[in-house]
Amino acid sequence: MKSTRLLAATALTLAAAPLVAATTGAFSPQRLSATDKYISSDAFEGRGPATRAETKTINYIADRFRTVGLKPAGDTVNGQRGWFQNVPLLKAEWAANPQFTLDLGNGQSLPLTQGNEIALKAPLNGQNTVNLNHVPLVFAGYGVSAPERGWDDFKGVDVRGKLIVVLINDPDFEGGEGDYGGK
Repeated sequence: MKSTRLLAATALTLAAAPLVAATTGAFSPQRLSATDKYISSDAFEGRGPATRAETKTINYIADRFRTVGLKPAGDTVNGQRGWFQNVPLLKAEWAANPQFTLDLGNGQSLPLTQGNEIALKAPLNGQNTVNLNHVPLVFAGYGVSAPERGWDDFKGVDVRGKLIVVLINDPDFEGGEGDYGGK
């Protein structure tokens, strides 16, 4: 069982936001911005899980909680509540690259390469073979369902009992026009 303290620290941060506001007075966008800039700086090396930077980040957040008078609500350590809580994570990975072949229906088949033409996720139930013979395909654009933004790739599309094919990335990715310039 793997655990991560960063996830717990983040959850505690979000859960404690109203308490912090109550303890320290009015909400301060400037204080929040300064904290965000600080933990986003190069000094925190990206804050990646299971790294030295994660430890630095979660200790900083716990110290901020302590400073504003919050009480720890994490796992019990040596008879006292700590700032952190172990969280079990589920990991699924392929033992080997999956083989996927698309039957074109005319006696020909097209092999698809994981990560290039297809992105298959490892099954979580231990299966090593998934047979999708005679399952109809339905194309759903980017797979976006956001009617509030005037976009719904699934509108009028019946996906029951079908394999949904979607494009990866976001709509502006290929042209380099998206939020990250196509990166």
